[in-house]
Amino acid sequence: MLVDDDEDSRFLYSHYLTSVAGFDVAEAADGREGVTKAAELSPAVIVMDLTLPVMDGWAALHAIRQDARTRAIPVVALTGHSIGKHAASEHGDSFDAVLVKPCLPEQLAKQCTAVVKR
Repeated sequence: MLVDDDEDSRFLYSHYLTSVAGFDVAEAADGREGVTKAAELSPAVIVMDLTLPVMDGWAALHAIRQDARTRAIPVVALTGHSIGKHAASEHGDSFDAVLVKPCLPEQLAKQCTAVVKR
């Protein structure tokens, strides 16, 4: 699942992940929608921007980690912010991987495959 408020980014990454890398991709445009869809769909991996409307990526990550239905889903941060690989939120939640935009779609597909295999 891809959670990003930028429509162009969602299109680019979703198109690549679907047509080239073979993923089925659900999309969400804000953090709350991402949390809701994660619980409904149980995706293999969630790719999450950090700067999102309604609920930012850190709050969405925390909500995902608190829900028994979604806590085991790997979450990859895809952000324009430079954060450390093991950066944690104020609640102690951390992403399974971090990619900084601009990021080539191939890099994202490789990272998604890697976290799913773990």
